[in-house]
Amino acid sequence: MTINLLALAALLPYKRLFIIALFLVGFFGPVQGRFDLVRCCIKAARDRQIMDDLQQNPWDICKYNQPTSNELEEQLESIKKSRAWCKTECIGYQRSATNQWLQPLATWIIPYVSFLLLCPIGEGEEDREKKRSKEDGTKDDGTKDKGASILVLTRLKIDRLLKLGKGSRTFEYVLLLGDPASALWGAFAEIQSDCKLARKLSTPTSSWLTKKAIWIAMLTGDTKFRYDRLWEGFIDSLALENYARAEKLRALQEPLSSDPSPWKALAEEVAAWPVGNENESFDEKQDPDAIQKSKYGVTSAAQVTPGRTSQVSMERGLSHAIHVLVQARIDFLKGIFIPVVLMLMVTASVFFDGYHKLGDKDTAHALAYGIWYSWLITLSVAGNCFATSGNVELAQKSFGHYLKLSKRRVSPSERYLNTFDWNLWLWYIMSADPRKPQSGPIPTRGAWFWAKFLLGQTVGWICVAFACGCAAIISWTTPTAGLGCRSFTFLLYAIVAFIVAIINVVRQWLEKKSTSRRGGQQFLVLFTNVVKVSYGILVIFNALIMILGTIFHLSGVYRSCWCSRLFASDETLLEFNRKTEESINNAKRYWLVTGYIAFSGVWIICGLTVAARKYMVWKIELALLKSAKNGR
Repeated sequence: MTINLLALAALLPYKRLFIIALFLVGFFGPVQGRFDLVRCCIKAARDRQIMDDLQQNPWDICKYNQPTSNELEEQLESIKKSRAWCKTECIGYQRSATNQWLQPLATWIIPYVSFLLLCPIGEGEEDREKKRSKEDGTKDDGTKDKGASILVLTRLKIDRLLKLGKGSRTFEYVLLLGDPASALWGAFAEIQSDCKLARKLSTPTSSWLTKKAIWIAMLTGDTKFRYDRLWEGFIDSLALENYARAEKLRALQEPLSSDPSPWKALAEEVAAWPVGNENESFDEKQDPDAIQKSKYGVTSAAQVTPGRTSQVSMERGLSHAIHVLVQARIDFLKGIFIPVVLMLMVTASVFFDGYHKLGDKDTAHALAYGIWYSWLITLSVAGNCFATSGNVELAQKSFGHYLKLSKRRVSPSERYLNTFDWNLWLWYIMSADPRKPQSGPIPTRGAWFWAKFLLGQTVGWICVAFACGCAAIISWTTPTAGLGCRSFTFLLYAIVAFIVAIINVVRQWLEKKSTSRRGGQQFLVLFTNVVKVSYGILVIFNALIMILGTIFHLSGVYRSCWCSRLFASDETLLEFNRKTEESINNAKRYWLVTGYIAFSGVWIICGLTVAARKYMVWKIELALLKSAKNGR
């Protein structure tokens, strides 16, 4: 009975992804799975010279139907033949036995998938009204010139292509796998920003808006910064306090990303307003049902919306939301720390097992793959060490009508620029405070800003390249020593990750440049979208390198003559036996030592990020305690 695969795909929730997968699988031709390492070893050992030198039968040399012992002193003889001989006598690849795919799947891949799911991703979508108005405006302007109209149509088609994956959780995880350097630097940049903001909580201020702005920038820094929504929300909320003064502020020009200076005028006006009644400050005991929590954090935000009457001041409404978001943080101990500790125990078990299997090729390659994924531990820990870990919906319902936030949570790769926008907004608020707190020079997107972005991308890439390099060393030194399919996969992933990280800097620089220019930007916008598409293609390609590289390893495709040594001549000698002297020596010299170094680096970085989180928590609790004593 034939099955219509396309009809089956139509019934699936991810039918587009299913059809694309079928399309990609169609490019792979059939591969013969007749290769067997032990049988090829016996064939090679039948060489008269080898039999005369070793004085053994071929099946005894290769331990045919005799499982090798895990004792350290056991050592088998080296059996080598040319690559040309292997391509003739040992065709195809060796399918993995159950233990060859189940052990790495249970030991490494499933735990790392759980770490991937713990990583922060972009969520939600932007309001489309403004985008529609912009598109309509560009269409009207484009009809004036035929060439410009072609550019506009091309740009709109590219925009539609880019929107296909935007907001999709699947694409967000592909983005993490395809551009790990940007995700790591985004996490590091947000931790750095949150630590600075936590230190500012102890800065003396005379305006309640300045203090609340620090909290807002720190607790909502992962949401997409929107000047227009934030401005509208502030003005509407202030109108409940003083309608006349709010209308005066509304008359100011709405701040844009290129000129947010009206925020300074708003902060100066608010600083002159009388302070609210301290006795009416927020108290959690007055509203015990305001926060619904579970052992994993807040599960529902249905009852966390602050009061909506005009008698409730904006100051107390923001204080309420701040308390909600602080208490809604994910339990770091149960949600992140315990899985990391369990992974550490699994790693220790793998190293102990590897020490008693010195020279075993499958053990070496499994260790290499475990190291290759190790950057996911760093990302999952760093990505959950922010000041807050609540979702966008919770933040919106907590602040209610007092603060209008974007509906989108930015991806880790966009955190650096988004953090800058929040800090710039905070600088204008703090610079208007009469006490003049140390806000520093005005942040600008100058040469140093982009140089720091490039440097940060390099730092994130080094974390990935370090894992890839350590994995490549183990696979490279596993006989047959040299560049094989596995080591090539590790190195290719690191190279493409570096290219993607650099393109991401160029992409975001072009986006800011194209939005800041008023006229003559059609070619610039088109070029920006071309860079976006190129970035997306490379991200998907790099993610496929990791996914397919893992599948090929588990299925046994990499156990073949062709994969033993890539780009080698036919005269190159290949190793066909197990636990040879070279394998055991390389295991002692490279495999375990490299594994220790790789995971030690991961744990050191995780320890630093956890220490930064502890500092933030200490500053936050100290500020809340001080606020409670002051009745604010």
